[in-house]
Amino acid sequence: MGSSIDDNLPPFTIDNESGRCILILPTETPTFYGDDYERVTHLGHGCYGTVYRVCKKHSCEEFAVKEKLITSYEDILKRVYREVELVGKLNHPNILNILAVECLPGKVRFLTELMGIDLSHFHCRDEKVIASVAKQLLATLFYLKQRGIVHRDLKPSNMLLSPDGCVIKICDFETSVDVSTQVLPLASSDLFNYSAPELLDTRLSCTGIYTSDVLSMGLCLLEFYLDGFSITVESEDIWSLVSQIVYKGEPPRAPPESSKEFQDFISQCLHREPKNRACIEKLMDHDFIKMNTMQLDVLDKESSLLSVSDRINFEEDWIVDSGCSNHMTGDKEKLKDMTEYKKRRVVVTTINTKLPITHVGKTTLSPRFNNEEVQLLNVYHVLGLKKNLPSVLQMARSSNFVVFGPDDVKVY
Repeated sequence: MGSSIDDNLPPFTIDNESGRCILILPTETPTFYGDDYERVTHLGHGCYGTVYRVCKKHSCEEFAVKEKLITSYEDILKRVYREVELVGKLNHPNILNILAVECLPGKVRFLTELMGIDLSHFHCRDEKVIASVAKQLLATLFYLKQRGIVHRDLKPSNMLLSPDGCVIKICDFETSVDVSTQVLPLASSDLFNYSAPELLDTRLSCTGIYTSDVLSMGLCLLEFYLDGFSITVESEDIWSLVSQIVYKGEPPRAPPESSKEFQDFISQCLHREPKNRACIEKLMDHDFIKMNTMQLDVLDKESSLLSVSDRINFEEDWIVDSGCSNHMTGDKEKLKDMTEYKKRRVVVTTINTKLPITHVGKTTLSPRFNNEEVQLLNVYHVLGLKKNLPSVLQMARSSNFVVFGPDDVKVY
């Protein structure tokens, strides 16, 4: 095998058989063996890689594997190696946990915890929900700031929802930087939409001020509220977008029908000049956050799916479950359009009993307190199962948002 000789490149070798790069990992990086995992389904893809849901053989534990393609091209190698360098070094409840890495010719695989959907299609006008999202993002940015790290690619597709629908986790640190080093401008056009002006033209940056993630967060929050990207461009080409972000016009604003607190919060995030942009600590103490998250209560019985009380009929009711990976029921009569299940998976209970899956079908849930029905697809019929369990993970992957309250559950 050959090896890299350019000191500016991450260490790699060349596989003689395929001619492809094999990245050399830092010695302390935890590794895994991909053949120990069975690929279950495709979860998504981006510019440089694909994400799969996998199941560990012999244990049925489920994870995600993010597979990124690499070449000897400098920018790609550096981006992937940057994420490798941070494996095991970031420990925060709102940062995706990368468990291990596998390097193969022409690709790098990251084994991660399994999450629900990203926030690319999230839309909500409830300011309490928006504030809850903002509070989690700010906690993450504060953690990164303490470690001298700027993410630089904060966008809805890099914000993942946990399977129980309660926690947001940030992922993809490949363009992140250590502020103690020279911060170069972003080079890839797929990063521009949510970028601060100083990331596109470093002449606009201010020494010692690193608030680009604050502006990116503000654009994301405003998009969640408006249900659409908030920057208007004259034409669809990327340089028109760059020109609009860096040089032209006023920053976008929250609409006048929103609260004064939300309008001010967004305004403080979106200042074009870094020195005028609010710092993370100031935003954490902003009235918009304090007023809306001290007692977050976005649930009401008129729109709840199920009531968790002693009135539950375990044979008839559907009990939302954050632990099971698939919708399942022991009552075959509840399903329609069934097909025979021919795969090898079984359901393992908490007492380690293995229950067979016989059919897959679909069903419709009718909430007690409203007329909006919830469709469940790919529901397992499990012999011997005594409950009817809609999976939070599966509902989240169907673009639903599930929020648990003390007495009920709400599905968005």
